Amino acid sequence: MRFLVLASLVLGLFIACSASSSGGSDPGTGGAAGGGGAGASGGSGGGINLDSSADGDEPPPAVATLIGTVLAPEGKIPISGALVYVTKNTPKPIPDALYCDKCVKLDYSTPYTFTGADGGFHLGVPETGSWKLVVQKGQFQRVRPIEVTAGNVPVPLASTMLPAKTDKANGDTIPKMALVEGAWDAIDISLARLGLGTVGPTGPFGMLQVDRSTAPYDYYDGGPGSKGGHEAILKNWTTLSQYHIVFLPCSWSDQTTCDTNSPALDPTVQKNLKDFVAQGGKLYTTDYSYEFVRQIFPGFVDWKNQTGTLGSACLASSWDAPASSPDKGLTAWLATQAITAFDVKENWTAISAVKPGSGVDPDGKPITVTPKVWVEANTQWGKLPATISFEQACGRVLFSTYHTEGSSPTMLPQERALLYILLEVAVCVAPAQVN
Repeated sequence: MRFLVLASLVLGLFIACSASSSGGSDPGTGGAAGGGGAGASGGSGGGINLDSSADGDEPPPAVATLIGTVLAPEGKIPISGALVYVTKNTPKPIPDALYCDKCVKLDYSTPYTFTGADGGFHLGVPETGSWKLVVQKGQFQRVRPIEVTAGNVPVPLASTMLPAKTDKANGDTIPKMALVEGAWDAIDISLARLGLGTVGPTGPFGMLQVDRSTAPYDYYDGGPGSKGGHEAILKNWTTLSQYHIVFLPCSWSDQTTCDTNSPALDPTVQKNLKDFVAQGGKLYTTDYSYEFVRQIFPGFVDWKNQTGTLGSACLASSWDAPASSPDKGLTAWLATQAITAFDVKENWTAISAVKPGSGVDPDGKPITVTPKVWVEANTQWGKLPATISFEQACGRVLFSTYHTEGSSPTMLPQERALLYILLEVAVCVAPAQVN
């Protein structure tokens, strides 16, 4: 039997499989994964064997080809590396709370493909009739019925756009997300531009803001429409474990310095966030919130000017710099949107180095974890990492020195890059070595 390891959310993998490519039994809550993905030392797509036929088993020939494009919920941004497949069965539901999203093995019997960097796909199907079409990116999943006829079959965008909210009765699921809102990084504006919420009337000082009633995630900042302050989630495991992704954007500071009362020093917060990541959570942090990485996951990242003092790596002024990505998937995806060069703006910390450290894989086996560098900046101090991620057991941590800058009138290239990386770090997890 021929097997393939696939990724449920492989934005970095932009392989366009042939029309007759096949995967296996329904992916369920796992999904396809490249061996490296967003992980420790590997890159996207590592360890994948797309054309193994060691025992002679091959998928049946295609009689129809589904042709379509996968886009973000807002309807324009292409989604690279989305898993697209058809099945006669209803996929298993994605868990509503924290879980370990291990990659699964699929045999040849389920027709599948991945979208290219431009979001496009061609999917060969071995027989006509009624099928279920599944588009999946981690916990983003859309399931729609489709009638397959012989020849080329255009698939309507309504069936392939990622959903903007969870509506399981109609086949739509998105990750459960919590935003512990920061003072300086408007990640919710960027999420709204992805199609997750609506940008509302301008707030104080003419700043953009999201209409919270439209946001398909929960706020924790103690303000109107929130579910409480940061303590309500960071110090409450029952609440924290309800989510798949937690955002801790730049905060805990005054105008120019870091606050010495960061929750990152609280033993309960440290344990909860460490357990959250280990059990499958994705933790997103930026800029002045770097102590959540340094204190809770020490040893993997060094920051410029850091000492033993809390907040020592917070810079008194920001820096901008030309940037590039060493990740081929991100570079190709940006190129489809006519972005071949960009700057990263409003960086208030600087990563001086990433280092390998001890960790465990999703099965608890000891491994060496080296943070993956997604974006590099040509700074005044030389070329430095600007966005990194690393695995811890079943989950991942993402850190960026720059903001999404969601308050800009238009979406900046660095916003697009961070949104891509956010989706990439939500891939399923696999052992470090995939055969």
